[in-house]
Amino acid sequence: MGKVKKSVLKFIQRIKAIKSVFKYNDGRCNLLLNLQGYSSNRVYMYPDFKKNKKYYYKDFHRYYSYIVNDKNQYIFTQLMSFFVFSNLTNYGKVLGVISKGEFIPYQNTNTNYDELFNLDKFVVKHILGGKGKYVYIINKIGNKYNVNSEIMDSIGLVKLLSKLNNYIVQEFVEQHDYIKSIYDKSTNTIRVVTMREPNSNNIFIGWAAQRIGTNNSAPFDNWSAGGISSEINIETGILSCAKYYNSTFKRTETYEKHPETNAQIKGVKVPHWKQIINSLTYSHKCLPQINFIAWDVVVTKESFTIIEVNNTSGVEHIQVHRPLLLDESIKKFFKFHGIVKKSL
Repeated sequence: MGKVKKSVLKFIQRIKAIKSVFKYNDGRCNLLLNLQGYSSNRVYMYPDFKKNKKYYYKDFHRYYSYIVNDKNQYIFTQLMSFFVFSNLTNYGKVLGVISKGEFIPYQNTNTNYDELFNLDKFVVKHILGGKGKYVYIINKIGNKYNVNSEIMDSIGLVKLLSKLNNYIVQEFVEQHDYIKSIYDKSTNTIRVVTMREPNSNNIFIGWAAQRIGTNNSAPFDNWSAGGISSEINIETGILSCAKYYNSTFKRTETYEKHPETNAQIKGVKVPHWKQIINSLTYSHKCLPQINFIAWDVVVTKESFTIIEVNNTSGVEHIQVHRPLLLDESIKKFFKFHGIVKKSL
């Protein structure tokens, strides 16, 4: 990418990042915090925020960090997630895409909507979606369909899908009992962030978190939808206490057990953990143009499945546990790419 084009891209992304800081103020406005790059609710959400403020990765940084992987590399990442990763890792089976309302099956089969609707369960999501938005989990119940808890017939489902564009259709992945026993009304994913060391081919894991659904977020597990988050010890695969931001009372709550099912969270070990982190770091290493990948993983009975690959990541779900920039490797990475100040 040329220098001028790259500078323009950075400028545009900077403007978008500034707008996003104000957009996610959670109904409250703290102009001073906003001007410093933080959304207003961070003072209530993050532990010891005032004391450790400079070590918290800013909301501005999060939305500006798209420049770590250039725009063309972002598209490349998405394409790799659908086609190449299936050969490198356990990527979730892609059944096809929906383009301008038409279902186009993967691998040139003759599957149409009627045949797709015979599946017990499948997922439809936008190719560039995030935070659980633009996702439909479709579950067949007799001659009806449960679509994100809304019941409709096949005519209604065709009507819904025919309005979509640039969506992929994926096989639904059944999760492991370790997490299903904690909360079974959502697919509970793990977010693993891998990063490339500056001027190196070495890949390290920035952070990993188990996302767990609640009755507020179901059928999704996303933090932004009301889910809870438990940090995963990278060395052992063991879960910490879970955290939840209560926007009504402006506080972060801590749970050793799930607040609704009372199932134990703290101390639970993620199955196949070494296999997961070894596979993800190797897959990232095979993509030398990409510096940052946020993986969404579902642990299964036998192994694991990657259901999504992202060009950037929200940080609330991890920074409710600790400030990211206290980690020297993470701080060095974002300094090198010009996201945070070198003087930090």
